Amino acid sequence: MLHTTIERFDYATSIILVRKNLDTSLNALTSFDDTMRSSRVDIERQIEALVNEVVAAYLIPGRGYHAIPHPAGMLVLFQKLCVLHGVVDSGEIDCWLMKLLICYHDVVILVGKKFGWNEEQSAEFAARHLRALGLSEKIIKVVVYGIRCTATHMIIDPPQEVDSRSKQTIALFLDFDLAGLGQILSSFQMDTENLWVEHSMHVSRAEYDQNCVTWATGLLKRPFIYHTPYFVPYEAQARANLEALVASAT
Repeated sequence: MLHTTIERFDYATSIILVRKNLDTSLNALTSFDDTMRSSRVDIERQIEALVNEVVAAYLIPGRGYHAIPHPAGMLVLFQKLCVLHGVVDSGEIDCWLMKLLICYHDVVILVGKKFGWNEEQSAEFAARHLRALGLSEKIIKVVVYGIRCTATHMIIDPPQEVDSRSKQTIALFLDFDLAGLGQILSSFQMDTENLWVEHSMHVSRAEYDQNCVTWATGLLKRPFIYHTPYFVPYEAQARANLEALVASAT
C-alpha cells in the first residue's frame, strides 16, 4: 500500500530531484514533437535555462511548506506509486504530464493574493516555458488546466484537450498535492506549522487559524477528498486530521 507521507528532503537533494525530473520531462517532450526546428543542442541549452528559473523560484526566501522540498517529495511519492502499481507502464498515467504538473504547480507563491491568483500565475509561468520550447497548444492547455485545478483540488469542466488519460493523471496529481492530509496527525500538524511560516509576515496567528478552519470545513463538506483508488485508504485519516484542526482552533 502506498504510504502518503510526503518526505521532506533537504534543499540540496530537493534541487537535484526537481532539476532531474523537469529536465528529463522537457527533453522527452521536445524530442517527441516533430515540429521542432531548433537544433538539439540549442533546445537542451534552453531547457537548462528554464529549469534553472523554476528552481530559483522555489528557492525565493519566505517559503515554508511550499519550498522546493514540496515538489521533490511529490515526485518521490509518484515514483513509489509507479513501482507499486505500474501506473505508467500500464498506460493509466501520463508520466511527463505528471512531472510537469508537480514541478510547476507552486512555482509562484505570494501570500495575501486573492483566491486562485497563485495557481493562475503558476499556470501562466508553465505556459510561457512550454511555448518557449515550441510545444503544442494541446499540451500547454492540459498543463494549464491541471495547475488551475489546485485552487479547489477538484476537476470541473475540463477543456476538450483533457482526454481520459490526462484527466486520470490530473486526478492523481491532485491526490499527491493533498497527500499530507492523510498522514498521521503529528506530521499533518507539522505541515500546518510550515504553512504558518509563509503566512506569519502577512496575517496574525488568529487570522491564520481561522482561515485554516474555513479551508478544512470546506473540504470536510465534500463527499470525498481524494479522487483515485490509491488514496481511498487514507480518506478517513485525512478527515480525522481536518476535524482535529477545526476542533483545535475553535
